[in-house]
Amino acid sequence: MNIGDKIRKVRELKGLKQEYVAGKLGLSVTAYGNIERNDSSLSFERLEEIAEVLEVTVQDILNIPEQLNIQSVNNAHQVGFNHNTTINDNRVCTEGEAEAYKESIKNLSKEIEYLRQQNIQLMELLNKKI
Repeated sequence: MNIGDKIRKVRELKGLKQEYVAGKLGLSVTAYGNIERNDSSLSFERLEEIAEVLEVTVQDILNIPEQLNIQSVNNAHQVGFNHNTTINDNRVCTEGEAEAYKESIKNLSKEIEYLRQQNIQLMELLNKKI
């Protein structure tokens, strides 16, 4: 996965539109779209600016394949919920934990849809080569 794909994936996981990110960066939507499509060069400084707008670190963007759902991890940490906590069926979770769960479910649904789209594209590529 190239850097533009990683940026796009993070943006989509965050539920942001290209127009929003482009505006925050002072770019046209076309110029920002070129970054996500890898049609323009990307300086490290610009990557830092993009990470700031997306409210993640540059490392988060670069490691996106290993870190499947950045937004749910960020949201869980914001409400003080530890992702390593196990919840059994008899435990009542706090309101903050419930919100973190709901947000995680919402983001995982987005992740699943994104992966489905990627799968369709890969299958189309495979069918062209056969």
